Amino acid sequence: MAIIIFALLIGIFLFWSIPTLESIPAEKSRVYVREKLSIIIPARNEEKNLQVLFASLASQSDAPYEIIVANDQSDDGTKDTAESFGAKVIDVPELPEGWSGKSWACWNGAQASTGKWLLFLDADTYFEKNGLTRLADFYRHIESKGVLTIHPFHETKRLYESGSSLFHLMTVGAIGAFAPGWARKKATGAFGQALLCTREDYFGWGGHESIKSEIVENMAMGERIIESGKTIFFTSGKKAVSMRMYPNGMRSMTYGWAKSFASGAKTAKLVYLILSSVWIAGLISFLVKIPLIFTGVWLPFILLYAAAAIQLGSVLSKFGRFSKWSVLLFPLLLLYFLAVFGFSIYQTFIRKNASWKGRSIVKSAEGAHRK
Repeated sequence: MAIIIFALLIGIFLFWSIPTLESIPAEKSRVYVREKLSIIIPARNEEKNLQVLFASLASQSDAPYEIIVANDQSDDGTKDTAESFGAKVIDVPELPEGWSGKSWACWNGAQASTGKWLLFLDADTYFEKNGLTRLADFYRHIESKGVLTIHPFHETKRLYESGSSLFHLMTVGAIGAFAPGWARKKATGAFGQALLCTREDYFGWGGHESIKSEIVENMAMGERIIESGKTIFFTSGKKAVSMRMYPNGMRSMTYGWAKSFASGAKTAKLVYLILSSVWIAGLISFLVKIPLIFTGVWLPFILLYAAAAIQLGSVLSKFGRFSKWSVLLFPLLLLYFLAVFGFSIYQTFIRKNASWKGRSIVKSAEGAHRK
């Protein structure tokens, strides 16, 4: 059981400090929202999600300087929905060879923007009460130092949605986002759902054009930010920026995580990838040690199991509202994680036909690298 103890210690290291956006914003921050903030939303068939996002924006105490929706060849009501809420809609041209879809949409949206702050926001996110001002309040203190990347708080409504929980933790663990300060200096990557930077910095490092062929654009973006000499600040979006992922069923969730998770693991920082892998391996070892319950060493096993559940529950509370039953029965989450990760490897590296929203993301990326 030494591997389990070691894994729990690694978990403490990986999730050492997780800041949130819960603080009460200063009055000055409201001015920053109104006069500086451009929100850029890449959207491909996001009609329903945009209705939720724009409703949350309408409820904020202050409206942003501008909202731009980069309509990426949508064939639903995405454009009409965005325009009905007063957003500026940019019809993104046909995807050029060598570009990934999201990066192309973000790049077009950024070029159409005029604000001094650029917030790139996924369409399936939304703001909590005063969340936009809380976000601005956090960022105005670090504006000159670097970039803020936010992991939205994952709100769930159905039990199956808790299946995303370990993917969130492996993602933040492999980046090294919340390790102790001295170790976090080597963290790389960013959260793909929400990123806030200055206009000057964004175009200074080349923006999304500099990572146009990357499948896992958030990892590549983090590398470009570090190379430009800027610091990446990581935070949980709790009490400010939330999201609802994969509400359409378990199949959607499985394909969603499988589309790029293996590629993301391949591009992660090696030291944090190893640490995260050891951490998850320690949890997985519970699956093979379950028979210990029926032996004389059942008590140490139960105590370690409880410690693992407490660690998972504590960390996950910063990233989402997940079922307590899923935490208590975390070996089931592990089985799902292993199944999806295996499927991701198969789709990405063997079959090479992973797709998302009607586009083959693997083939397009390979074509870009061959250019």
